Parts: sequence; C-alpha cells; structure tokens
Amino acid sequence: MQILVNDQPIKVREVISGVNFKNNPLVDQVLYHRGVRSPLELDYRLERLLPADGLSQLPAALEVLTEALNKQQKIVIVGDFDSDGMTSTALAVMGLKDLGFSEVNYFIPNRFEHGYGLSPKVVDLVFERFHPDIIITVDNGIVSFDGVKAAKAKGLKVIITDHHLSSGQLPPADSVINPNQPGDNFQSKHLTGVGVALYLLLALRKKLRQLGHFNGSAGPNLAQYLDLVAIGTMADAAVLDYNNRLLVQEGLRRIRTKKTRLGILALLELARRKPQSLTSEDLVFVIAPRLNAAGRLSDANLAVELLTTLRQPRAQHLAFQIDRLNSDRKIISGAVESEAQELALQLRRAGGEQASWPGMVLYKAGWNQGVSGIVASRLKERFNLPVLVFADSKDGQLKGSGRSVEGIDMYQSFAKLAAKEPGLISFYGGHAMAAGISLPLASLKRFSVLWAKELEGMQSGAASAKDPQQAVIEVDNYLKPEYLNLENAKLLKSLGPWGNGFEEPTFLGKFNVEQVDRLVSNHFKLKLKLDSYEPRFEGVIFNASTLDQERLKPKASAKMLFKLFISYYGNQEALQLLVTKVL
Repeated sequence: MQILVNDQPIKVREVISGVNFKNNPLVDQVLYHRGVRSPLELDYRLERLLPADGLSQLPAALEVLTEALNKQQKIVIVGDFDSDGMTSTALAVMGLKDLGFSEVNYFIPNRFEHGYGLSPKVVDLVFERFHPDIIITVDNGIVSFDGVKAAKAKGLKVIITDHHLSSGQLPPADSVINPNQPGDNFQSKHLTGVGVALYLLLALRKKLRQLGHFNGSAGPNLAQYLDLVAIGTMADAAVLDYNNRLLVQEGLRRIRTKKTRLGILALLELARRKPQSLTSEDLVFVIAPRLNAAGRLSDANLAVELLTTLRQPRAQHLAFQIDRLNSDRKIISGAVESEAQELALQLRRAGGEQASWPGMVLYKAGWNQGVSGIVASRLKERFNLPVLVFADSKDGQLKGSGRSVEGIDMYQSFAKLAAKEPGLISFYGGHAMAAGISLPLASLKRFSVLWAKELEGMQSGAASAKDPQQAVIEVDNYLKPEYLNLENAKLLKSLGPWGNGFEEPTFLGKFNVEQVDRLVSNHFKLKLKLDSYEPRFEGVIFNASTLDQERLKPKASAKMLFKLFISYYGNQEALQLLVTKVL
C-alpha cells in the first residue's frame, strides 16, 4: 500500500505471520521489520560489546600511551565543536586521568577563528599554551595532513582517533584509529568519535592490567562514561547497529538512574525533563542542541567544562549559559532558515537557476556559519534533496554544511569533484549523510554547477525527490484499537534505543478529530476517536505544518502517522498519540 502525501509516498509495512519474539503480535512485527532475527540482538549486556582487536594501528597507540604514562608525559586532547566532539573530549580527558595520567588538557578549535580540525594554527596554539608531548585528536584528524606534519615538526607524537571517511591516504601520525580507514577490520563501521575514544581507553586499560599497573585490581570502571557515549552517538545520527544500540542503551540507563554528569542533570533540569523518563530522542532534541549551541555561537570549551566539572554550582552556572545560547540559536537559525527557504523556492521555481538540479546550493552574505548545518538539515527534509548551505567565515573562505538523502553519498560527491577539479575545493570532510566543505567565494558558482553534475552521475539507483515512487517513508501497520494502550507504549519504549537505522515505530490510523487546542506556537493538543471504538485518545502534534493544521479541523476525519507516547503528569503515566503527519 502506498499513500501519496505532498508528492512523497508512504508505504505501510505488510503484516508478516509466524514471527514470535516477545509473544506480542505488535512488538514481534516491529522487531521483524527492523531486521531483528534473534533474541540475542536485544541482549544489551556490556559483555556483548564488540572487542577492540579489529581496530588497526591500535597497538602503536597503546605503545605510545604506556610509555607516556611511565614518563608522565603531557597530553592534549584536540576535539571538535559538535556534540560528538565535545563528549569525545570530555571522555578522553576524564578517562585518561582515571587511568593514571597526571596532566591531560584539552582544546577545541573555535568554529569562527580556527576552523575545523587539527590545523597548523591549532598546533601552534596548543604548543604555546600547554607544551604537550602528545596530541590526541577525537572526532577529527583523519584529513589533518598539514596539522600532523606541524606537530611532528615540533617533536610531538600524534594519535588520531576519528570515524569520518578518509581520502584513501592517512596523515603521518604515530597511530590512526578509525574503523572507516582503508583495511580496518573492526566489525562495526558506525562508531562515532566518542565510541572510538571509548574503545581506545578500553584497550589501554586492558594493556595496563596486563602490565600490572593496577596492582591486581581491575582498574577504573569506564562504563561510568557511557552517558557521554550515548549522547555523542545519538547526536551524530549514527546508524544504530547492535553495538551502538548496546552503548546507547547502557548510557541511557545511567542517565535515568542519575549516574551521570552534574552538567547533564543541570541541563535536564533547565529543560524540565525528568532523568528517569529520558528517551534516546531526548538525547537528540533536548541535550544535543544545547551542547551544540555552545559550539555554534560561542565556545565549545564551555560545553566540555560543563561535562567535566565536579562542582554543582559551576555545573548549574554553565548549564544556564548554554541554555541561554540555545535560545539565541533558535532565533538565529529560525531567521536564516526562513531566508534560505525563500531563496530555495526562488531557485527551484519553473525556470529558476536550480529548478532541475538534483541538489541545492544556498548562500547569502551575513548568514551565521554556526547554524548552517541545522538549516541544511531542515531544507533537506522539506525538499528531499541534498542541500548545501554556505556562510562567510573570518578567513575569507565560504564554509558550507551539507545534509544528504538516502542513496546519495555527499562525502564522495565532494571527493570525486575535488579529484576532477584540483584547487576548486579548499577543504572537505565528513561522511555520506553529513559533510562540510570550504571554498573561495569566487569558486561558488563553478562549484555549484559541477556539483550538480556530479550528483546527476550518482543518482542512478538512489532515492530522489525527482522520482517520488522511490522516495518512500516506511511506516508500521494499521493498529487495531486494542493495541493502543499504555502497556504497549511501555513495551515499545523498552525495545529501544530508537534512531537512525532502528527507527521508532510509526503507525498509520484514521481518526475522527473531536477537539483541537493550541498549546503554544504550532504545537497542538488533540482529542481523537478511532472509528466506533468508545474510548477517546489524547493526542499531540508538534511543529504542525500549515497543511497539518488545515486537516486538523474539529469534526473532521483524517489519516495520521503517529507514535505511541508516554506522557507524565506528576507521578502518573498516560498514553498519548504523538502525531507526526496528517494525511
């Protein structure tokens, strides 16, 4: 079955009989459609975590670090200014100190002043400020050829930990740990930067145990940092394969039981979220935006301090600063998004410059570089196209953030174009679905045209907005009324974490709309009735589009996509239908 909605068809997954995982037809269907074929795939005990052995160049890193520990050498962690980079940095600093390193500092480049990654400029700043013996990158470094050379020229050792794609060559570091580098045998290619940093610490602890460093004890409990791993993994929209689900689930468990950072608890308090009811979606939409706001508008080091402080007053002060930055970010991103959408509609209209392009390139002088990624993501969803949003930077280059659609590898599109047109692109990095790029303003027009041609060559067999029969949103089955209950909502919640590659169940239903009350802005509370079923259902829709609102008239009947949601009023739990689209 397919239903066309705004030129985007929705496919309802068919019922498959004979499946029995949990002795619950609804749960069994949901699991089957997400590729679960064994109960072991839902066993999230930490002992089932993949071993680190497959990570190539890990022995070289362990040799550098064990020698550094014996000599008590100075280490500086160089991170990235997004949630994955911040959590990676916090984990690496605290974990290394727990393992016995006495002097571990950190530095995250300022997005506006230093740009991305371990550049020669960053190496100079780090060397002048900390005089380290070793630099360890987290969530960056795989393309930092010049930065690594600059560090080596100063006599420093360099360990790269990253998860982004490489150009095929590796920087001349002492060790490069990245499951996505050529020839690496680690079984999961979906670790984020914070996941890779965790694995380095796990391997180092194992090595130190063998050397008797802990005097017969097991050493520090590194599971205490899985709250950070959960946040970084979800924030980076990593594919939730079994290994990542295990990491996120255990991290969520620690936050729910308040075995987490003081800074995380302070952020949740400001956001009015109870830790015990936290979901993987809250990590994406509550915690990550606040951490990212520091890196987007101010200084990501604020967020790292928030995640590492052990003082309650300081945690609350930093959380307040970061929450305020997030409010500012919403205003700025809203303004840029509005302008970008207007520009996009002009370019896509009949006869417009980009009317037939398989991707979209947007730039306007004065746009804030810090919100480019957010705006690209929103427009990608709106137009179902790869989108690049450019903004000016202090170094005279344009900085672009891109988001892609399923089947179009944005990183490879940049790589192929850079190979064909040397000198056109100053820098690029990232992965298939999200990538960054730098180029001179004078090159924007030529780049845009050539990139569109590159995408045309990549589109064969890919989901595309130009072919709406391929761009399909898959949802789960129609639900019988008896399945719409709090018990099933709890069961589905327990099967998470939900996210990229393991999507939260979304169902299709036809409801009579009995009441619509505006909560705030475009958020509405609904009272819904399903056919002749007597009980009414409480519903809610957030960020309802104009079309959604037109279809939500009282006494109207409408098909809706919805999720089973648990609402909390004091200590009371209740079922709520979270409507995501009105058909």
